[in-house]
Amino acid sequence: MTADDDVEWAAADWLIALTDEPDDRDLHAGFADWLAADPAHPAEWQAVVRTYRALGAVDATASDEPPLPGLIRRPGRIAAWAGAAIAACLVLFAAPSLLLSVQADFTSGTAEIRRIELPDGSVVQLAPESAIAVDFGQASRRVELLDGIAYFDVASDPARPFSVMAAHARATAVGTAFEVRRVASGDTVAVREGVVEVETDSRSSRLVQGDALRVSMSGGVHRGTVVPRQIGLWSDKLVTARERPVSDLVDEIRRYYAGVIFVRGDELAHQPATGIYDMSDPAAALALIATSQGATLYRISPWILVLDGG
Repeated sequence: MTADDDVEWAAADWLIALTDEPDDRDLHAGFADWLAADPAHPAEWQAVVRTYRALGAVDATASDEPPLPGLIRRPGRIAAWAGAAIAACLVLFAAPSLLLSVQADFTSGTAEIRRIELPDGSVVQLAPESAIAVDFGQASRRVELLDGIAYFDVASDPARPFSVMAAHARATAVGTAFEVRRVASGDTVAVREGVVEVETDSRSSRLVQGDALRVSMSGGVHRGTVVPRQIGLWSDKLVTARERPVSDLVDEIRRYYAGVIFVRGDELAHQPATGIYDMSDPAAALALIATSQGATLYRISPWILVLDGG
């Protein structure tokens, strides 16, 4: 690329280019012009360098100020590092996914919403990257949510209770509609219609329309309320949040994004977020979160997004 190509460039593009061609005088001149073209550009540059440093792609002692001699921690290009980061993440997530595929009767992929009709006429909607195992007998109907989020519209059969097992909670219904989540932060049961009995290690609870029960990984139980019509709204690729920690919300958005999303900053990760986000464009949803939280969203490559709290 030449200095004339800088019109559409962003800070991350310049970082990659300057690293690839550190001795290109025309490139450095174009970069200087870009920095001077907008008062916001120097701050954008410093922020993206800090983000790369936090991800381990640049030397921790490197200056935020251009040019960047000795910026890269080890030989190679940032683009190559980005590919390695994706590969590492694939290794981390591939093993659990393979195990789930062996255990599960039904699974869903990234951004896939899957509708499943069970033998009794009940219908299950699987959110992206979710998995269930089904065990129906003459006296009971059992489903284990192995991972993710599922919405159940249960066919009435008083002789055979319908139970859904997650990690820390079991929800039982005869004929009703409800959602169960089994995610990193814990289990949640939310009722859209009817009545659901929920058992945890410490208590039993009877939930009716609009009730929700959350069981954290540590076993803590919290009962609250939700808007019934918003339960299962993700089946329309809409993710809802009401005072949800940003990290929890981003975990759900990751199910719709065929790449890697990083959240930088503990304070940002714990900030509460509220809204309804369209998952047909996960990057745009993250941009909205960034705006509402005073954060910045960086696209480091077509497959890596960083939500930076500064």
